Amino acid sequence: MTRYTVQVGAFSDPDLALILHRNLKRLYPEAFIHADGTWNRVQVGLFDDRDNAESLRRELAAMGMNTAVVVAAR
Repeated sequence: MTRYTVQVGAFSDPDLALILHRNLKRLYPEAFIHADGTWNRVQVGLFDDRDNAESLRRELAAMGMNTAVVVAAR
């Protein structure tokens, strides 16, 4: 089954990802960091339905964040 998440940042520096993650967790406790050894991706939520992910993406974008719906790696 394909699952989706909303990506709000991708950093080579893990400290930058951690700062964004900490700020997001205040409003979105489901925020997490997906690290693959090169990139530290800050993502919010896991959705079975892409439309639900798009709804969250629009909400985050309205707050001024650069966002994208991506296929979840986990």
